[in-house]
Amino acid sequence: MSLAKKLIFSLIPVVLLCIAAEGIARLLIPPLDTQLHRENEQIIKTLGLPALNEAMIPDPVLFWSLKPGLKGKLIEGHIAETAIRFTLSTNSRGLRGPEIPRKKGDFRILALGDSTTFGLGVDDDQTWPAALERALREKTRRPFEVINAGVPGYTAFQGLCYLRDRGLSLDPDLVLATFGFNDAETWSSRSDFETARLLAIHRWERPFLHSRVYAGMKVLFRQEDPTPSPQEKRPRLSGREFYSTLSQIREECASRGIPLVLVIWPYALQKNPGAGRLIIAQPLIASFGAEHNVPVVNLVESFAPIPGDLFLDHLHANPAGCRVAAEALSRACLASMERKGRS
Repeated sequence: MSLAKKLIFSLIPVVLLCIAAEGIARLLIPPLDTQLHRENEQIIKTLGLPALNEAMIPDPVLFWSLKPGLKGKLIEGHIAETAIRFTLSTNSRGLRGPEIPRKKGDFRILALGDSTTFGLGVDDDQTWPAALERALREKTRRPFEVINAGVPGYTAFQGLCYLRDRGLSLDPDLVLATFGFNDAETWSSRSDFETARLLAIHRWERPFLHSRVYAGMKVLFRQEDPTPSPQEKRPRLSGREFYSTLSQIREECASRGIPLVLVIWPYALQKNPGAGRLIIAQPLIASFGAEHNVPVVNLVESFAPIPGDLFLDHLHANPAGCRVAAEALSRACLASMERKGRS
């Protein structure tokens, strides 16, 4: 038997062993980019809105993102005792709203954020980014675009990743950033920075990405557990990490001459008389804006004097609340637009 045939026959058992190992691994080990997504899915189920999971997919850069091409998908369920029912449509980029046309003469605003920006509980045309676009067009009679890049569960870290990986390519003229709720959550066993390192993909790794054996080995050799640990109370972003991430968002925008406006989103309880003091991450946003000369829109102050109910639950605005937010933000956008024109 020739040497070549000997080598071929000797490789057959190795190939069969590898195939068997991969088959077993596929039964036991999830792909790397689904590990944190599954943690987020579990939280959504616990909240009482499992239908929302059908609208999200794993994402190797952002951990999870909205599923592209949804058309009027009905999302029903509960958050605590509050019934939630709304329709959701996404474009081919996996963003809530219509397709984004090629930029012409419009003033384009990119709204980064979490479920408050996404508009959990309200229909597509009732979100505050949609209402903001209408308000700006009515006030100025000029073409405006507001792109809703909000995704439920996002932190400022995911907003930064989206801005770098996809948002800047949309050529925005202004960026709005609304974060601070998921950042302090401790449901994950790791910070978002640690998760990003775990899921980081090197160029040489790309041929192995579909292998579950490789996924298991990567986790094993990094000595990191992809499952949450209830004993650890590590926030997804510490206060220092949150502040640092805002700084990186500002730097990304400033390097391209794009104005940034930060948004302090209110909790429902802050609408009560005497409860307007900033809490949790809100003071960090205010102090960051003051220190770095970044405009901050404090919606706690905007919501407080408005009569009637503006919330669906403890956090998410109803259509009336979204309109209040849009009105306050429209003034900030126009002021920022004017400052940019003078500079």
